Amino acid sequence: MMILAMMVAIATSASAMSYEQARRQALFLADKMAYELNLSDAQYEAVYEANLDYLMNLNTRRHLYGSSWTRRNSLLETILAPWQYAAYAAADYFFRPVYWASNAWQWRIYNRYDRSRYYRSRPSAYITYRGGRHLGWYKNRNWYKPERPNNWNRNKVYKERAKVYRHAEKEQRKAMKEMRKGNRGKGHDR
Repeated sequence: MMILAMMVAIATSASAMSYEQARRQALFLADKMAYELNLSDAQYEAVYEANLDYLMNLNTRRHLYGSSWTRRNSLLETILAPWQYAAYAAADYFFRPVYWASNAWQWRIYNRYDRSRYYRSRPSAYITYRGGRHLGWYKNRNWYKPERPNNWNRNKVYKERAKVYRHAEKEQRKAMKEMRKGNRGKGHDR
């Protein structure tokens, strides 16, 4: 029984995301959201915090779209202007930024952006914020929500999302086919 408990503990900790990894990914994600969604400085800080809270609560793949994900979306709906939230929700690499594949966390955002490119400097929360801010703190603030830029094209965002989604779906089908192919002959084929 003790061995089983240790195996479960090791398996769970192997999939949990470290604070440093969550922090780096939250920064990268917030930076790209600031760039695409034209975030104000206050929004940028709050988006970083919301992303960090969500990522720090990912312990297993079961947590990907659970209560932390729902909380993040609720926070972002409060923080962002309606047009920003619509663009956020339309972009799968923002809305569902991480998934579990090949026994590791995978990031959709890297299909779109170079890992070394940042558009803004780090938010001050990057140094000071450790997670767990009360929900009321976000909801009881007046957020400066910028107007939609004249050159913002919602159709372009949707077309880009569809293109990325089709590519990811194609890659996933390819990986599943390879996995099934590799399992044949090993007694795993049903």
